[in-house]
Amino acid sequence: MSDSEIVDVVDENGKVIDHRVRAECHSNKDLIHPAVHFTLFDKENGKVLMTRRSSTKRFDGGKNCFLGEHLLSGESFDEGAIRGIKEELGVDTKDFLELSTHLFRFENESEYTKFYIVFWSGEDLNPDRNESEEEWWMSIDELKDFDENVGEITKFWIKDIDWNSLENKLL
Repeated sequence: MSDSEIVDVVDENGKVIDHRVRAECHSNKDLIHPAVHFTLFDKENGKVLMTRRSSTKRFDGGKNCFLGEHLLSGESFDEGAIRGIKEELGVDTKDFLELSTHLFRFENESEYTKFYIVFWSGEDLNPDRNESEEEWWMSIDELKDFDENVGEITKFWIKDIDWNSLENKLL
């Protein structure tokens, strides 16, 4: 997605109220834009996927993160998740679960975000190297204590999600 693409602007409840150029949303914290964040979950081994974000990225470059995607104008959160999973990892799937929603406010921008667990069934991963430099699997126990160079949004999801309860439901 380029800075000149049109994205939706939403209110604090995620309702679309306007449309703007992405670059404008990234320079005005009052223009809330929708996004999705996600990680893969390997049900067979009880592990989640962590990535090291490309060091060329403006936000959290070089940090350990879950993946994410801005929504295109008119795109639903589920559609954005499906597109993002395909673009970021090369995996075609619609097998995912929405876990949480949060409004992130930063100095120059705000994102209304939904977080998804994507069920991975052993498909080959073909990561976009413009987005991530490295990927690895970790157990939920490792994830709960993981704090090595973690991006701000991923730190939030690690602390916000009840991973113990989730693990019991998923396995």
